[in-house]
Amino acid sequence: MPPTVGGKERNILQIVEHLQPHFRFTVFSPNPEVQFSDALNRIDGSTQHIVVPEFTRLSLSGIRTLARLFKEHGVDIVHSHEVRGRTHGHLAASLRSIPAIHTVHMSPLFHSDSSIKTAAYQLLDTAFNRAFSKHIIFVSNNVREEHIKRRMVHPRDAHFIPNGIDSRQIQSFGEKASATKEEIRAQLGIPPSVRLGLSVGRLHRQKGYDILLDAVALSQESFVLPDFHVIIAGDGPLRASLETQANSLGVNSIVSFAGWKSTEQIAELLVGSDFFVLPSRFECFPYALLEAAAAGLPTVTTNVGGNNEIVLDGKSGYVVEPESAEAFAKGLERLLGNPEKMAQAKQAALNHVRQFTLAEMLSKTQQVYEIALKDIS
Repeated sequence: MPPTVGGKERNILQIVEHLQPHFRFTVFSPNPEVQFSDALNRIDGSTQHIVVPEFTRLSLSGIRTLARLFKEHGVDIVHSHEVRGRTHGHLAASLRSIPAIHTVHMSPLFHSDSSIKTAAYQLLDTAFNRAFSKHIIFVSNNVREEHIKRRMVHPRDAHFIPNGIDSRQIQSFGEKASATKEEIRAQLGIPPSVRLGLSVGRLHRQKGYDILLDAVALSQESFVLPDFHVIIAGDGPLRASLETQANSLGVNSIVSFAGWKSTEQIAELLVGSDFFVLPSRFECFPYALLEAAAAGLPTVTTNVGGNNEIVLDGKSGYVVEPESAEAFAKGLERLLGNPEKMAQAKQAALNHVRQFTLAEMLSKTQQVYEIALKDIS
């Protein structure tokens, strides 16, 4: 896992917190990951987080260590969430005859820049699915269908369980919206006449913020749009280069970099915003889009991973071609240039996101756990 609490870490935390009445969890990872450990401890303090440095890279000692730890901790199911954890964890599980489950949060089929790497992933993943991983959970149905199409996994073993958000979160956005939107915008220095856009994500090539900056510059040159401003909430290795790009394009007065924000601060930004943007080069099923929809924000995003499963093109926003500043600028023009469409998209987003609930995600995950246990009984 990366040393931040991203999508897959959030998925793990949800499972650990809410399935504890039925299961006792121990989390194994190759690094200390302070933010993730702190988040685990905040749940109830009873979940152990064990660091196993040996599986930072593939090694027989790491596999043996995990197998020993599985026995010591009475592990009945192994559930992995990333490639390293799967490689070591499922091999160790096989040594102990423990059922193994893997959740695909990001498939290299959709973001590798090398056909050789993609072919190698397909070959190895297929082999693991057949030999070690009985059940595969896909958070995106698009990704699931592609894996089935390539015969990498049998349909009966491929479970579609999308990421989910608490229905109370949707309600809380609605309760905050009318009372605090003007106050939040005033604190941000955004006049009521300016359409405020938001994006939440790590400043990494994956998120495509360089494309967003080019699109904003292009929109200023080519389209007649209402005044708008975009806030990017997040930090990462590309911040300096993105700020330089914004300055050189002359859009630094329209796009601002807010840095890392807490969950509470993100919620305030969502309430204060009018629309959402996510120009990613690759994704799977981002929580950022779910939360934007829960806040009733019309969205412009790219047609990668499961983005079009969350944002309904032409209804709750626009889903455009990835890697294209021109396409993204056109999406902004279609949304911002039509106030009536924005109002309709707001309601469409709220209606559609209600199917992606935390309760449904947890129920289906528990069902997979129970099926896996029956497989060995």
